Amino acid sequence: MGGSSPARVLAPAALAAFVLVLVVVVALSVGGSGGPPVASHSSARHSARAHRRRRFYTVRRGQTLSSISARTGIPIERLEELNPQLDPQMLRAGQRLKLRR
Repeated sequence: MGGSSPARVLAPAALAAFVLVLVVVVALSVGGSGGPPVASHSSARHSARAHRRRRFYTVRRGQTLSSISARTGIPIERLEELNPQLDPQMLRAGQRLKLRR
């Protein structure tokens, strides 16, 4: 068998395509580049306003300072200013962040 069979060429290509699709689906479901549907923008603004009235925010599993900033409508720099002890790389589920003075 001197040549390469179509299966030897297509199998790795199919696997690569599957992995790519899987990565895109996971990224979109976690809040990647797809973004929320247009109809939910007003509720996102309402949610951010509600968070600004609250004094504290409890970190959820997997959240980053960036995602908390987007969720609350409070800039990252302001969150860091209000929480000087905060290490943005070491957020823990259950940790409370101050949202306002």
